[in-house]
Amino acid sequence: MNNNPLEKYVEKEYSGGRERFHIDEFKLNLISKLYDQDVLDIGCGCGVISKELLNNENRVWGLDFSETAVKKAKGKGVNAVKCDIEKTFHFKRKFDCIIMFDILEHVLDPIGLLDRSYNLLKDDGVLLITIPNDMSLAYKLSALLGISFQEKIYYNNNFAEHHTIFSERLAKIILDKSKFSNFNITKSKFVWKYLCSPNIIISCRKCE
Repeated sequence: MNNNPLEKYVEKEYSGGRERFHIDEFKLNLISKLYDQDVLDIGCGCGVISKELLNNENRVWGLDFSETAVKKAKGKGVNAVKCDIEKTFHFKRKFDCIIMFDILEHVLDPIGLLDRSYNLLKDDGVLLITIPNDMSLAYKLSALLGISFQEKIYYNNNFAEHHTIFSERLAKIILDKSKFSNFNITKSKFVWKYLCSPNIIISCRKCE
């Protein structure tokens, strides 16, 4: 049995049918036009999104901190590597597209991760990001009731899950401080799954 709390969390998150929980329609829409491209999936998890990219004849590489997740991703045909994305990671190739779905809020240095992603993109390459909207109505109501959205993760796993509390304004500030100068910020459509908390969607293009 694995005693690492992060690995235990991953094993639970990606057990049984919960793998499909990590696929949302708006994420599938974001990657639907990617075809025959070199794609890097940062924070690939067990490879559910990467597998969708492979099904569309893309060449896909994945990075994740979890050995458990990497093994599952490799089982789906993903070129997955165990890696601490908080630190420098190197590839001999550049990528047409990098995806970072629900990852930026987990790292201590989001600007650093954005800049490392910028360096790995081909000229005119695209970075696709999704992050939670922590200033949504649901979170605001919870805060008024004295409830932190981190309570559940601490209760179940004994560690913090999100290190940055994102709003659209904060996302823009962080992007302005990164190497990206060409980006667009939108929101996903309302879905009951997120209880009035549509995700923030960011598309960045590398322009030299």
